[in-house]
Amino acid sequence: MATRDRRPPGSRLPVLIVFALVSLTTAYIWTKVQMAKTLRQVETAEARIRTLEEERDKLTAAISMNKKPGAIRERAQQELGMIDPGATQAKAANVHAH
Repeated sequence: MATRDRRPPGSRLPVLIVFALVSLTTAYIWTKVQMAKTLRQVETAEARIRTLEEERDKLTAAISMNKKPGAIRERAQQELGMIDPGATQAKAANVHAH
């Protein structure tokens, strides 16, 4: 019968300690990497939010400008070259009245 090389019961303890330390270190580093990734995503989202808020403010200002009386008429005249038929009739009536 061959003699087996039996290890004493405490010889596995150093291996388990090394395994535990490696596992804990890996978990710690993985957590740090994930936190950094999440932080970058949050910063990107916050920058996008600021950009969208600025765009919303500009659009809100444009809407309020276009709601002013005469803004549509002015844009139609300047951008599209349209004329107000009521204004031309009123001018013609004033010319004929004098």
